[in-house]
Amino acid sequence: MGKTSGSKQLSNANDVSFTTDAAPLTAVLPCKKGKTLLKVYLRRIDTDAVVPNETVKAGKKSPGAPKSTAVGSGLADYGEVTPGVYFFDVVLSGGMQPKFKPYATKSAAVPIQVDFHATLKIVPIAHIRIVVFDRDGKKVSGATWKITDPVAQNGTTGGDGLIDVEVPWDSASATVSIIMPKGKQIGAPAVVPSDPTDPPPYPVTVRAEQWDPAPAKAKDPPEFVWTATVDVLPDTLDDEGHKARLVNLGFPCDDDPRTTRSAKAYQRLHKKEYNGSGALADIKAHLKPLHDTV
Repeated sequence: MGKTSGSKQLSNANDVSFTTDAAPLTAVLPCKKGKTLLKVYLRRIDTDAVVPNETVKAGKKSPGAPKSTAVGSGLADYGEVTPGVYFFDVVLSGGMQPKFKPYATKSAAVPIQVDFHATLKIVPIAHIRIVVFDRDGKKVSGATWKITDPVAQNGTTGGDGLIDVEVPWDSASATVSIIMPKGKQIGAPAVVPSDPTDPPPYPVTVRAEQWDPAPAKAKDPPEFVWTATVDVLPDTLDDEGHKARLVNLGFPCDDDPRTTRSAKAYQRLHKKEYNGSGALADIKAHLKPLHDTV
C-alpha cells in the first residue's frame, strides 16, 4: 500500500512505511463532515479487478476487525474510526488460497478528520512446472536441476520427474539447467507424421526439421540449459488453449496443416490411435487432463 495527501493540512500524513512500494495504493482525502472515516478496498494486482466476498482486516491492534468485501466494489466500509496507526491484512477463503496471496499488507497512520481509503491487493500464485522425460517417454527420477532466473532454486526430481517452482506472477522467462542421471538419454522431439493424402499437397510444406543438422551425441550424463518462455496458459474454452498445450508437449501448431499433423501424432503417441482424425475436437477431452496433471 501507499498513500498520498490531498491538502496542505494533510502534508504530514505520509507514512514512511509506504515509501518502498512500487505505486501508491492509498488515498487520503479531507472529510467535509469533520469525521475520520476508513474505507478498505480489495483488488487484484495483475488485472486491477475488484475482489468481492473476501475478508480484510483493519484495526489499531493486529489482527484487526474482519469485514467482507462487497460485490461490485470490493469495499469493506469501516465507517467512522478514531485516528491512529492501523494494521491491515487480507484473509482469503479456501477457494482463493491456492491461487492468490496478499501483497504488501502493512500499517498506516490514519490522521484526524480525513476520509482514508486503503486499497489492499492480492497477487496470483504462479508456478513453473516442468516434467522431465527420457527418450522412452518415462518420467525421470534423480535428474539434478537448477533455475537461475527469475528465482534461484535447485533440487532433484522425484519419481514424478517434476520440477515445480513458485515464481513472481509477472515473470516472462526462466533459465533452467538439467543434468540427467547417468545412462539416461534426452528424449527426441515428437515425430510429426507426414501428410497421408495422395497426391501430396502442392506446394509441398517445408519443415525446419528437414534441414536442421542432426544434434550432436549427448554426453553421459546429458546436461542441457535453456530459457523457457513464461506466459499465462490460455484456458480451453477455445482452440488456442488446446494448441498451447500441444506445443508445450512438443507438438508444433504453427498453422492449420501442422496442427492437424500434430493432433494425429498426439493420437498415435498418447491414445494409441494409428489412424487418427487429426481434429482437435477428438483429443480435447484427453489433452487437458494429460497436460495439466503431469
